[in-house]
Amino acid sequence: MFRTGQQAEKFEALYWTITQLTVFSGLLSVPNSYRPHLVKMTVTSTDNLAIPQGARVLVSGANGFIASHVVKQLLRNGYKVRGTVRNLKSSSWLIALFESQYGKGFVELVEVPDMAAKGAFDEAVRGVSGFIHTATPVMQIQDPNIAVPTVVEGTKNALQSAVKAGIKRFVLTSSSTAASSPIPNKVFTMDEKTWNEVAVKNAWAPPPYDGVQRRLDVY
Repeated sequence: MFRTGQQAEKFEALYWTITQLTVFSGLLSVPNSYRPHLVKMTVTSTDNLAIPQGARVLVSGANGFIASHVVKQLLRNGYKVRGTVRNLKSSSWLIALFESQYGKGFVELVEVPDMAAKGAFDEAVRGVSGFIHTATPVMQIQDPNIAVPTVVEGTKNALQSAVKAGIKRFVLTSSSTAASSPIPNKVFTMDEKTWNEVAVKNAWAPPPYDGVQRRLDVY
């Protein structure tokens, strides 16, 4: 889709601006009309914080690509982070990385092997003020009968645990492909009414469940 390295760099910068805006719009208590102007995601005033700096925020799937950047943004803005991972041993690099940058005591990990299991996040939410749910089985399962229920139940579990714990702010991240898959060399408009109905249809098509495109559609 991008023909030059410069175009790719611009897209990546825009992508992270949107990601950061999505996350911090959930943590900042500001009117919706102001949120498009929150491009630089460094908190400069504590007057409008729904969650005070120093509070702990839960990030599910913290070892993931997007989630690890979310963790970094939270730490940079004065929050403590508890991250969920499926395996503590294989994710230990995360602690080492952020302790080297922000010191000890600001990041901790808890193990949630199966987010679709009932009450999966009940222990993880204890003592946190915000929940950013980024965990999802990215490109791991091609069968929609397995992949879709896993994500749906995981999200429901996250919401239910947040409600039971009285959490003040909940952020659910998704993918741009929920609105539309990339269409190279074609100009088209996306807005709040745009949904990727084509991917839904293709994802639920009859088997065989193989091929990269099928995996992308299911994701």
